[in-house]
Parts: sequence; C-alpha cells; structure tokens
Amino acid sequence: DRFADLGARTVSNTIELDSNSTIVGTQNLTFSGTITFLLINPVVNVSNPTTTFSGPLVGTKRIYKQGLGELLISGDNSTYIGEAGGNRVSIEHQAGTLGLGHVNALGTSSIYINGAATNIRSLVPTIPNDFFWNNTCSLDGTTDFELTAGIQLWGAADNFINVATGRTVTVRNSIKQQYNNSKSLT
Repeated sequence: DRFADLGARTVSNTIELDSNSTIVGTQNLTFSGTITFLLINPVVNVSNPTTTFSGPLVGTKRIYKQGLGELLISGDNSTYIGEAGGNRVSIEHQAGTLGLGHVNALGTSSIYINGAATNIRSLVPTIPNDFFWNNTCSLDGTTDFELTAGIQLWGAADNFINVATGRTVTVRNSIKQQYNNSKSLT
C-alpha cells in the first residue's frame, strides 16, 4: 500500500506494481516515473483526493480503478495497450473519478465503465478511446470535449450519461447495443 497523508508528494521513481494498491490520505500524490503493471488484474484503489500517474504506463493488463478519489492519468501513453486480446480494455472504471489529462492517457485500448458512482473528468478536448458502458457515468472537465470513438452499451439496465452543467460533450461515432436486450442511453 502507498500512503499520502503528510502533504502533497511527487514520487519520481520507477514503480512496478505486483499487487493491488490502496492510496489513502488527505493530500494529493503524483507518480511521475514509469509505472509497470505486473499483476494479472491490478486494482488501484484511490482514497486520497487525487492520485496522478504522469509517467508512462507499461504492461498488458487491465487496470481496475476503485475508490472514491480521482485517478488522473496525464502522461502520453500512446503505446500502452492495456489488456491483451479480447476487448483490449485499458481500464475498468468501477468507482470515483477517472481524470484524463492527455489525449493518449489510456493508449489505444477501451475504457470500461462498470460502476454506479463513476465520473470521467477530461482535461483535454478529445477522448479517442472506445467505451464499453455498463452503468451510469457523469462527464465533466475543464473544457467541452468530444468522444471520437464508439460506445457499446452493455448490461441489462439502461445507461445514463450525466453531463456537467455548462459543458458540452459531443459523440462523434456510433453508439451500439452489445446484446439483443432493449437498452437506452440518456
């Protein structure tokens, strides 16, 4: 486990995560070095206000984002592929806020929304990743932004997108349903 409770900190070392990690405290924490995911299904549980990964992400694993805090990924990870094979998901967003601070923050893989209390906060004008949408998610950011890849609706329930007041989110590609059940995106 990593702790951030004595003031905001930046860790510039290379980090290899071979276990699930919980980040707790009352201050922000930034990892600016390379982060390599070695565990098959690494869970990053963010319980401090904001944890930032500003260095490169390395590995062929799906990251599971949990916890009510924000995980801000702000580096250029254009070569990060996330989970190899199948749906090629880079992150499964299960709780809290996922911040995207670079157009290539999550490489070329998909973002899987799979939690009822999730938020995507964009600091960039474009998010080029495909989305697999399995629950309600709020979209917010410092600017209006576009989702330029496709959205697939999963699961049995309807999916809702809550866009922050004063923001515009534009979907530039297809929205399709994964299964034959009736679904709606609001």
